[in-house]
Amino acid sequence: MRNANKVLGVVVAVIVSLAVYFGAYYATVIPTFEFADDLIGGIILVPRYTVGGKVAEFVFAPAHRLDVMLRPDVWKRPRLSF
Repeated sequence: MRNANKVLGVVVAVIVSLAVYFGAYYATVIPTFEFADDLIGGIILVPRYTVGGKVAEFVFAPAHRLDVMLRPDVWKRPRLSF
């Protein structure tokens, strides 16, 4: 019974930690247009964070990669029409 309680405690702790991590990401991320000099050129969407600066970019990089996969419509490259 003690092992089951320990496992349950670990599972709950992991779930709560992930919820706090992704909640903090979604609360602080702002998709921002930026001009870029990359191979394609033009405008790209980059994440900006309301707090944390470069530290937030590093800490939330895995969450951002997952966000790009889950919400591609938010992060897709805008089409320019002239």
